Amino acid sequence: MGNSTLGVVFGTISICCWMFAQFPQIIKSCKAKEVESLSGLFILAWLLGDSTNLIGALLTNGIATQIAAGIYYFIVDMIMIGMYIMFRDSDPSDTQIRANLLSDGSSSKSDSRDPSNSSNSEENEHNPVKYSDGFEFKANLFPLFLIFFALFSGSKSIFIGEESEAIETSPVKTLEISTDSFWYKLGIVIGYISAFCYLSSRVFQIVKNAKNKLVDGLSPIMFVMAVLANSFYVASIFATSTDADYLIKQIPWLLGSGGVVLLDFTVLIQYFSYRQPTLSPSLEEEEDSSL
Repeated sequence: MGNSTLGVVFGTISICCWMFAQFPQIIKSCKAKEVESLSGLFILAWLLGDSTNLIGALLTNGIATQIAAGIYYFIVDMIMIGMYIMFRDSDPSDTQIRANLLSDGSSSKSDSRDPSNSSNSEENEHNPVKYSDGFEFKANLFPLFLIFFALFSGSKSIFIGEESEAIETSPVKTLEISTDSFWYKLGIVIGYISAFCYLSSRVFQIVKNAKNKLVDGLSPIMFVMAVLANSFYVASIFATSTDADYLIKQIPWLLGSGGVVLLDFTVLIQYFSYRQPTLSPSLEEEEDSSL
C-alpha cells in the first residue's frame, strides 16, 4: 500500500466522522430543548475555526473535497449556533437547572423506595433535563457504520490500482503554491488562527464544565466522533508523507487536530466524572419490589 493511498483512506474516514460529529449534540439538545451544558464560546470558537480553515483552503488552492467539506462544516456550525440561540432564550434560570440536575441522583433513589412518591418518580423520568444515553447510542450507530464504509471505499484503490486518482482526490490539506507567495504566507497565518480557535473552543467548554459541573446536556458521542476524526486526520498527514518540508507546512493543522484530541479526552473525562447517575426503570422496579 502506497503512503498516498493510506493517507486518502485515513482522510476519508476523518471526513465521514466529521460529517456526523455534531448531530448527536443537535439531536440531544433539541429533544431536551436545553443547552445549559454547552458553552456559547465553545460553539462560536468552533465556528471561527471552521471558517478560517475554509478561508485558508481557498487561499492556498485547496482541493475540491477539502473546500466542499469546509462549506458543509460551516453550515452545520450555523445550525449549532441557531440552536443555541433559540434554546438559550427559552432556558429556565441557571439555578433551577442546576438544582434539577443535582437532585436527579438522590431524588430518583428516594422516590423509588417510597411508594407514595411513585407518581413523582414517573414524572421525573419525563423531565426535560434528565437524559437517556441508550437511545442516543443506538441512534448514532449509523455514523460508526459509515466509518467502516469509508475505510472500505478508501481501500478499494489498493486493489484496483487507483493510486493516482487517490492522490488527486486526497482530502489531506496540501499547500502547493510557492512558499514566497503572499497567499501562501497568509494561508499559513490563517491556519494558525484556525488552530488557535479550535483549541480555545475546547478550553471554553472545559472551563464551563469545571465551574458548573453540569454536563448531562452534553453528548459524549460528539466528542468521541471528534477524537476519531482528528486522530484519523493526523494519521492521514503522516501517512501521506514524512518529508520535513511537507510536515512543516502542515504544522498549523497538526496543532489544530492533535491538540484538540487531548482536550476532547479531557471533556470526556469531565463528562463521566460530573454526570449525575440515574437508575434505569428496570432497576427502580426491582428496588420497589424488594421493599
